[in-house]
Amino acid sequence: YTGDSSVLDGVAGVPPFRGRGNTLVWSPTGDALAYTTAYGARVWFNIGVPTFADVRQGQFEQIMWSPTGAYLAAEAEPSTWWIYRREGTALVLTSAIPASTGIAWVSPTELVLAPEAGGLSRMDLANGNRQTLLLDDTWVYGLPYQLPDGTLAVFGRQKSDADVQPGFGRLLGLAPDAPQVSNLGQAPVELRDLHWAPGGELLV
Repeated sequence: YTGDSSVLDGVAGVPPFRGRGNTLVWSPTGDALAYTTAYGARVWFNIGVPTFADVRQGQFEQIMWSPTGAYLAAEAEPSTWWIYRREGTALVLTSAIPASTGIAWVSPTELVLAPEAGGLSRMDLANGNRQTLLLDDTWVYGLPYQLPDGTLAVFGRQKSDADVQPGFGRLLGLAPDAPQVSNLGQAPVELRDLHWAPGGELLV
């Protein structure tokens, strides 16, 4: 890059957490930039004049936009997710998800969550946050991610399985629009500090 540069935000500080997820993310349409701050998160809107929105529900480990940029999800300790709906240049708190070991956007208004107590559910933000149970709580799941073909990849451990330690899971696949689970991996994987790379081809 050899062009001129300019300061977008002169008050943004250092993220309180590093290495736990994305702390700086463009919206899918490129018209907003969200980033974590010492007090929560801040969004800069690319509309020609300096315009910002702040959210202060906690110190966030990571943030992510929904597929169309209509929602912003932010994770705070301990595994609590705050979901904000974008209304122009404002962010309106629309949902709080306590104790979920990861979320995955599966449509512009729907996300999948993995409660720490077990099970896997889909939440529809456009329908009063209605939840639909995908898999029951006899298993504990974590790190859900929708692959490009629509398959929902997720790590799972059966609660009664003594061969898989807590905090580990085997990679499973849930076919789109069908309650069929397939084994994508046999070896238990430790899930601590593990993240999906874009596209789902790598785990970091």
